[in-house]
Amino acid sequence: MRYSLRSTIIILSTIILSISCATKDENENITDSGTTRIGTPISYSRFVALGDGVTAGLQDNVWYKEAQDNSVAGIFSQVISQNNLGPEIINPEVTTQGTGIPAEDSTEAIRYSKGSWIMGEARILSENVPSIIGTTASGEGFTNISVIGAKFNDFTIPSYKTENPYFAYFSSSDTASMFGTVVNLDPTFTLISAGRRDILDYAIHKYTDQDLELPDASQLGIQLENMALPLSDQKGGAMIGIDFINEIPFFNHMRNSLELTEETATALNNGIDEIASGAIVFLLDSIRSSVTQPVAEEYLRDEFILPILVNGWDGELGIAAINTCNGYDMTEPGINKEQLPLKPSVDDYPSSCSYIQDTLAYNLVYNKTFYTTNWGRRVNVVTVPLAAPTARTQTALPANQQLIADYIFAGITRDWVTDFETDSASTVNAIMSSDPLEIMVIETAFKMSIDQLLMMFIDNDQVTGIISNQLYKIVLNNVEGTLTPESLEDAIDESIGTIVVALLDVLRGNQYFPEFVAGTNPFIVLDPTSPTRMRQLEVGDKIMLPYANVYADLRSLLTSIISNGGLPADFTVSTLLDLFPTADMVYDVNTQEEVAQAVQEYNLAISSAAKSVNWAYVDVASISTRLLTGYKQDGNTFTTEYRSGNFYSMDGLSYTSSANAIIVNELIDKLNTLYRSTLPKVKTNEYTRN
Repeated sequence: MRYSLRSTIIILSTIILSISCATKDENENITDSGTTRIGTPISYSRFVALGDGVTAGLQDNVWYKEAQDNSVAGIFSQVISQNNLGPEIINPEVTTQGTGIPAEDSTEAIRYSKGSWIMGEARILSENVPSIIGTTASGEGFTNISVIGAKFNDFTIPSYKTENPYFAYFSSSDTASMFGTVVNLDPTFTLISAGRRDILDYAIHKYTDQDLELPDASQLGIQLENMALPLSDQKGGAMIGIDFINEIPFFNHMRNSLELTEETATALNNGIDEIASGAIVFLLDSIRSSVTQPVAEEYLRDEFILPILVNGWDGELGIAAINTCNGYDMTEPGINKEQLPLKPSVDDYPSSCSYIQDTLAYNLVYNKTFYTTNWGRRVNVVTVPLAAPTARTQTALPANQQLIADYIFAGITRDWVTDFETDSASTVNAIMSSDPLEIMVIETAFKMSIDQLLMMFIDNDQVTGIISNQLYKIVLNNVEGTLTPESLEDAIDESIGTIVVALLDVLRGNQYFPEFVAGTNPFIVLDPTSPTRMRQLEVGDKIMLPYANVYADLRSLLTSIISNGGLPADFTVSTLLDLFPTADMVYDVNTQEEVAQAVQEYNLAISSAAKSVNWAYVDVASISTRLLTGYKQDGNTFTTEYRSGNFYSMDGLSYTSSANAIIVNELIDKLNTLYRSTLPKVKTNEYTRN
């Protein structure tokens, strides 16, 4: 009986103690916020976020309330509030529908519809939402100073509202910077997200903007340290790292492969043949009218007349011009212009002399008349300072050399260059059968035209040979008078046909001109730098997500080809061109390599800056590593797949709410380790996915 009473007392004592502990748990927060290295308690009483879309709440390509509340900053502030450590962050709230920056040709922004999908197609549905431009948030005292689209150098720009409408939406000052706003809030704990937008913009736009530069990681590190130092005096903070940009669905949803049957491959090849042949003919036809006065004039001035003016009479061209038909050696002592005969008229011109060469020589020697140029400029040659021929040097000032060239050229162009513009075939025939200097000009001008054409074909040696052996050779053969004006045109037409066939093979070999086969084919992309305005993608090149809807139309065409047994009746060249990605949708291999290196270097800079001020570093790259094989948390599996992977939102760039929760848990792990705190983690399945 005594034993039984004692046991009863022990049991009652245990029950009372349990009730007491339960009452204490309900009335007191036992979560420890932690301390700094010097023992100062970490305070979340004024939690402030500074950053980009990661902390602002960008999702599905726009800014909306649910995304704001469930950004990394929003979810972390919920943990703080629920544990009585501080208030939730104050967002400049937007509507449930959301807002964004519209495309150039629209007054509304595009929001990708979450969960929308058409089975069997890659088409992405979207809806329009109002523009944020010109709008203003209601309220004040905002503590989430995060701005969508902000790069790390933007954080300290004064009057940043004039450059970014997202900051203009809630900035309380016309002259404020993002960082200055944060300093004025005097935060006790600061969360910073920086650098991700810099890398994203580079990855998206580098292919079409070769002048675009990615800021060096050292600049990011210096910027972060300079901002963190005044915010870290006996205070806590954290910096968020960057994920593997090359693995996000924006660059990986569209595969660089096109599966074709034999019928569809043949039909597409027929369409591509038409496109490529038309492009080549268009370029080659431009040669017919390219040897005009401006081309010949440029050549004569730069390559013939000006060298004489610069090098003097003893220069090779100067001696040749004067000796050719005058019959006088101007290099002999005692010869002067008074002893020279009058310039003969063209009718009395000796058959052994070149009218143009003699005109050039005469104009250089006899500087005593007026000429009106073809463009109406009257030149008084007497005012042009020329040294005496017997001096054997030319001392004209550079400022006068163009005037002299204009004067000399007037006598040359009157008789044949102008005519060449209006009657090229007959003039070529007449000129090239008569005068060596004129032949030289025609040859050179024609070669200049071919050189310009070759530039369109990336100056390929094989292409050079094909063109030279055809068009160039035909025109030069005409010097011998073997072609009439009519047969010259026919010969050119025939040569163009020969060149087209030959060039198609060359272009295919250089991947400027694809030939589809049954099975797997690399995509072609519309590229203005290609001679055919298209090229095959390199192995490893990626196509960006916005092409997805166009690809759905391409699938429809391929289905139609199979059904019809060939190209549809209403098929046009433009129909096919409209169905391939443009250059601004390509993420090329070289840029991918640069971005991968940048992510690594940026993360190192961020972690070093955080360590320098005793702040936590959130290693988002480690999350990316786990996503590649499937990251399991709270019963869900997250991957980098578009839509089904649940980590990236419908824009393929930003994080979902549940992904932000994963990042917050990583943040809490690092804070608990660094500050010896006991912050609880969140349940990721309580936050929305796609």
